[in-house]
Amino acid sequence: MGRNFGCHSLLARWAASRSSTSDSCLRLKSIIRYWSPVAFQASIIFYLSSIPQNNLPHFEFFMLDKVVHFILFLFLGLFTMRLLVNFTRWRHRRKIVWVAVAMASLYGFMDEFHQMFTPGRGVELGDFLADCMGATVGAHLIDVYLSLRARWTKRQNLPENLSRGKISRG
Repeated sequence: MGRNFGCHSLLARWAASRSSTSDSCLRLKSIIRYWSPVAFQASIIFYLSSIPQNNLPHFEFFMLDKVVHFILFLFLGLFTMRLLVNFTRWRHRRKIVWVAVAMASLYGFMDEFHQMFTPGRGVELGDFLADCMGATVGAHLIDVYLSLRARWTKRQNLPENLSRGKISRG
């Protein structure tokens, strides 16, 4: 019998062993769907922090570097929160928010440390604070979105639940 090298690769078999479902292709697609944005965003941050100071464009806009740090880590916090919501079984979303913020902030700390070894770059507390604030806003945006979506879904299902007697009118 021939081997199928499509979805049944080593990674797919590993994903299937970690899951209670037997559909390893679906699990692999799910891993790729949620991990790819986090890895891509982290690689963008790493690439940009590896550019020597004299090769960076110079803008006269006040504190533009802090704005860039904030935006980059906003997306990292957002993608990390999205990943954790879909890959953890924690029931309290506030816990997930703070773990996502901590993970993205830790990456920000490591990014600042990495910049010590980049010519012309250095560690700045302001950059790290912008990283942390961006990660916090990004994670909370997903939290707010999920809360609004749950409220909207509950509101949409209300007439159906009333007619089935699942929710009392009083």
